[in-house]
Order: sequence, then C-alpha cells, then structure tokens
Amino acid sequence: MRILLVLEGAADELAPIRDALGVRGHHVTEATYQDAIDDVTSSRFAAVDLIVVDAELAEQVDLVSRLAAASPGIEVILVGQRRGPLPADVVGQVGRPIDVEQLLEIVDDVADILDGARLGEPIEVLDYETLFAGDSPAIRAVLRRVRLVARSDAPVWVYGDDGSGRAIIARAIHDRSSRRNHPFLAFNTAALSDEELANRLFHGDQPAVVTAANGTVFLEQVSTAGPQTQRELMQFLDKKRSDEATISARLVVGVQPVESPTGLERLFAPELYYRLKVLEVEIPRLRDRARDLQDIVRSMLQRLAGGGRKPPEVTTESMRLLEGYSFPGNLLELAHALTHAVVLAHGSAIEPRHLPASIRGAAASFELTPAQLSDLQSLDSVAKRFERDYLLRVLRAVGGNRGRAAEILGLSRKGLWGKLKSHGISDDDIEGGDDASADEALSE
Repeated sequence: MRILLVLEGAADELAPIRDALGVRGHHVTEATYQDAIDDVTSSRFAAVDLIVVDAELAEQVDLVSRLAAASPGIEVILVGQRRGPLPADVVGQVGRPIDVEQLLEIVDDVADILDGARLGEPIEVLDYETLFAGDSPAIRAVLRRVRLVARSDAPVWVYGDDGSGRAIIARAIHDRSSRRNHPFLAFNTAALSDEELANRLFHGDQPAVVTAANGTVFLEQVSTAGPQTQRELMQFLDKKRSDEATISARLVVGVQPVESPTGLERLFAPELYYRLKVLEVEIPRLRDRARDLQDIVRSMLQRLAGGGRKPPEVTTESMRLLEGYSFPGNLLELAHALTHAVVLAHGSAIEPRHLPASIRGAAASFELTPAQLSDLQSLDSVAKRFERDYLLRVLRAVGGNRGRAAEILGLSRKGLWGKLKSHGISDDDIEGGDDASADEALSE
C-alpha cells in the first residue's frame, strides 16, 4: 500500500514509523506541511492510498474535505488531538507521542479493507474448480458427460439455470477435446443485436467461425438470437463448404430452461432447435447439490483469499444459513454472497451478520412463532389420526361392508376388527358424518 506521511517531529520519532511501515511491505513517501498548504490535490497526494497527517495541520488547511472532493479513494489517519468529532472520511486517530503499534493496527485494517475492495468480480470466483467442488452424484455425472461429449465434434447443448456455470462447462468441453490448442470464442447473444451477432460470427475479415477454425464457438443464451443469426446458423450447420477452415469450428450453446420444452422450441427457427440439440449437458441447480455446499464454499473462499493467504473461516451458524437457503441464482449468487461476506468480515470469521440480508431473511421466514410451535403434534399422533380418518373413508365408500373394506385395505377381517377397536370406531361413526376429515388428512 502507498502511504504518505505529512508529519513534523524529531527524526528519532519519525524513523521508527517509516521503518515499521516498510517492514509491513508498504511504500512510504513524505511531504512537508508546506506541500499540504500549497496543494493537496497535486499528483504527490493523489498517487497514494493512505495519508498520515497531523490533526492540527489537517484542520488548518481543511485537508480531509478537500481530499474527499478531489480523491475520494484516499484514506486519512490523524495524529494528535482534534477539536470536535472525528470527520466521517477519517479512518482512525492516534495521539502524541505516536504509538507505533496503534498506528500499525489502523494501517493494517486499511490495507485489509483495500485488499477486499480489490477483490475480483464474483463471476471470477465461479470457475472450473468451484463448479466441480464436491463429490455428489449429480456433479460427478456432469463431469462424466463433459468428458464424453468432448470426444465428439457435434454441437453441444449446455442446459442450466442462470448462474449455474454454462460458460464454464463450455470451456471445460473445449479444454478436454482435441481442439484444446485452438481458439475458444464466447458470445452472449442477449448482449448483441441480431445484425451485430451475425456479422461477428459469419462476416467481415475475421468472422468467429473462421478465427476459431479447429476450435470452439460458444453462444450463451442462444435462444435470444434473432432471425438473421438463426438463418446463418442453419446455413453454417447445413452447407458443405469448400473451405474446411470455415466449417471446422464446433458449436456449443448455452440455454436457460423454460417451463416446457415446447416453449423453448418455439424460440428457434424450424429445425435449428434439433440441429443444435445433439449432445446435451444438464447442470444441476445448487439447491440440488446440498452435499457439495461446504466444499464449494471452501473453494470459493480460497479463490477470494488468493495469493496463498488463508481463507476466512465460516462459523457453524453461518454455514447453517447457507445450507438452508435455496440460492435461486445458483453458484453465481453464492459467489456474490461470499464476496459480500469476506469484505464485511474484514479478515475475521464469517458470521451471520456478514451474510447478505436475503440469506438471513430467508432463514428467519422459516422460524415458527411459539403459537405455531404449540400447534405441532408428534408423528405418532398424526399417523393415528390419519389412519382413523382413512378407515372411516374406506368403510363409508363401501357402505360399511367390512369384508370389502378389509380387501381394499389389505387386511384380514380380524385385522380390520382390531383396527376399528383400537380407534374406537363404531357403526354410528361409519354411518354418520362426512369425509371432510379424511379428505383433509389425505391432503396434508
């Protein structure tokens, strides 16, 4: 981290500060009081991450508010006493004589915060290692399918909810195929106009299908492709072209499930749907991989820590909240949640308060009130009530014929009589009443 010292004092007071910050690996420079008075917006001030400055000088030249306006990313630590409350843009204050250990604690906190702010995008946390973390049958089946389809040159249909890692699967297929040493080009069809996508794929000096000769072209959200692109995709798949390099790129497409396969088919030109849907890889939802969750979380946190640093721990209660959440955004939503938690945890263990409100709130919505808890019954009592109601329903349906009822229930006549006796069911019970209670029990 780049630190600027704007301090006046004896050499024997300032030298330990410079040395201690240097040992921490920080790049330390110094400026004079006059530099600060002249211009705190100069390149000398703007090129640092943190400024350690005398509180009296900072107040004299209104340094904090001027820095906040000119370079809002710079943090400030004040040294000495200051009248009034600490400004919101100041991260800490130490007294005089300067306590080096206290100063280092604040600097370390700032460095941790800045490291967190420079975390990669959550999409970068979602990679091959995190997608295939764990050993559930669902994800092992996907890995086997990836290896099998990688051996073919036919189009591949990668099917999965948003955030499940369709692009990662496409890349994994490419990397495990004989095409691995040739280009892999990816396009999000939803982000491009029909004309622009068709031009990038098939026209111009370097169309993608030529650039990716002997490689792979991945079309994410291919169901959003317009009519021009779809027509040219059909031509690409159909035509016997003389230029082998033009037709040698393999197509892999990413598709988000819809309510019914016929609904998805209607989004494509005639026959294109079936020409693309040759080999299929279906990615399971994260909620169907409960067995893998701890391994996935561990892998993502390791990615977030980076640089060989130890990833933060996750408390038992936090993991319980993660395991109880359905993650409609799948792996990408989990990556967002963990990025959020790592930043807020600030190097400490991830506690429930560090998780996004959506995850904490989902758990709270399933907590029962005392009144609701008092209404719950034992499994044995519910089973007995259901059995009694169902016996009555069957007997009423057959007009009280015990022999017929016993046959339907798979009981002997003696067994039926025993059941009726244990539940206290009389002829009056069979002849009277209605089936409402039985119907209610069956619907539960």
